This record gives sequence, structure tokens and C-alpha cells, in this order.
Amino acid sequence: MASAKLYGTDLSTYTFTMSATEDASYPLANLSDYLTTTLWKSSVTTNGQTLKIDFGASNISERDFCVLDGINFKDMDVSLQAADDSGFSSGLVTVATVSGGLGSGPFIFTFAGVTKRYWRLLFTDAFSLYPQVGNFFIDKAFDWTEPYDVPYRNANLSFESEVTPALDGTLRSVQPYSGRKSWRFSLQKPGLSDTVRTNFQTFFNKVRGKHRPFYFLDVDGTTKALVRFDIDVDPSEVQAYNLNLFSEIVLVGQQTS
Repeated sequence: MASAKLYGTDLSTYTFTMSATEDASYPLANLSDYLTTTLWKSSVTTNGQTLKIDFGASNISERDFCVLDGINFKDMDVSLQAADDSGFSSGLVTVATVSGGLGSGPFIFTFAGVTKRYWRLLFTDAFSLYPQVGNFFIDKAFDWTEPYDVPYRNANLSFESEVTPALDGTLRSVQPYSGRKSWRFSLQKPGLSDTVRTNFQTFFNKVRGKHRPFYFLDVDGTTKALVRFDIDVDPSEVQAYNLNLFSEIVLVGQQTS
């Protein structure tokens, strides 16, 4: 098994802009709510249009992943680019290029660390659909570096059931929604380095415990989910110098299954 990885960000540090006109029913503000069901959508199919992020002068840091979810890049050629200036003329780097289109996602692109203030999606070639995006994350990933221990719970379903007796004693039940996936695991053997613990704490503070959703890539290297921590207290424990344990990590799906 590989190690599990986490891809989260603080969208309050993003300023989104676009070169074209937004669809009034799918405004740019929807990109700031962490949900894939609320979309940004362009109102045109113009070649060369862009969706930009400005991280601001105080939030320039190394970033090594991009997540795109709720997209419709079915017949589009799209490039992810970064630069030092808003006009994308200084220090321009093309981080990733997709030709031939993508489905709805989630798609996680990883790359060698890039430190730039400005980032954009550049839509090129002819396309028939209006570009749309549900989530657009760019940040630094967290890697546990080791598979989690056994036993573990992997995408187990949990339900919210209300059961009440009728006047004749018959039990009646209702569920407001279908099951929600959850993960519960620990990492205690062989113990993880101080670097891993420090990186985890940076990530945990970024998403602020249960507060912000993020993407989880499971140990199979394939299964991806938008999740939240179901814990609000940092679970890392120091066993000895450069030896740290994670006694219980609990994740829950942002959406029902």
C-alpha cells in the first residue's frame, strides 16, 4: 500500500477573477464555498479566456498540487499556469496542460513545488461548452509517508436514523438522507518523523479541524473523496525524539454517498 495524502487549502486567501463574463446563475463567488454542487460558469465559449487566482503579496508560498472538481472540460484544451505578475508576462510557468478534455472530477494534479503569486486556468482551442468549475484548489499537499495501521475503517457508511414508536408500539423510522462515508485509522507503527508531524499540524491548522473540507487520496492511490476531519483536536502524539504517533484520524464525507 502507498501512503494516504491530503489536499486542502484556505479559500479565504484566494481572489478569483475571470477574463470573460460570468453566468449570473453561476457566479465567481461560488468558487469560495468548498462545494462541488455550486458552480462557477462562464457565459461564453471564447478561445483564450482565463480563470485567475491572486494569492496576494502576503500569501506567496510553495504549492505543489491543483484539484479540479465539478468541471466540464470535455472538449477543451486547458493549461494551468503561474506567474509573478497579473498579466502573466513575468516568470511565466506552465505547470500542467490537458489536451482532449476531462470529465467532472475530482482530478488531482501534482507537480514540483512552484512559488508564484498569480495562477490561472487558460482555456484554448475551440470548445462547445461554457467552462465550469466546482472546486479549484492550489496549495501544498500533506503526505503521511506510511500506510495506516490495521485494523482500520475504510469508507464505512454511517446513517442518521430517527426511530419513534407509533401509538400501537410499532416502530417507525425516517432518514433525512442516504449514508455518509467515513474513515477511521491510526498511524503508530513504525512511528513518523518530526517533519511529518510538523507538516500535519500545518495542514490541520490550515483546514482548522472540522471547519474546512479537503480532498483525501486513499492508500490505493485511486480512491478520492471530498472530506472533513471529524475531530477538532490535533491527534498527533510525541513518543520520543523524531518518533510521533497518530492514534486516531477520523474523516467523514462532505456529501452523502
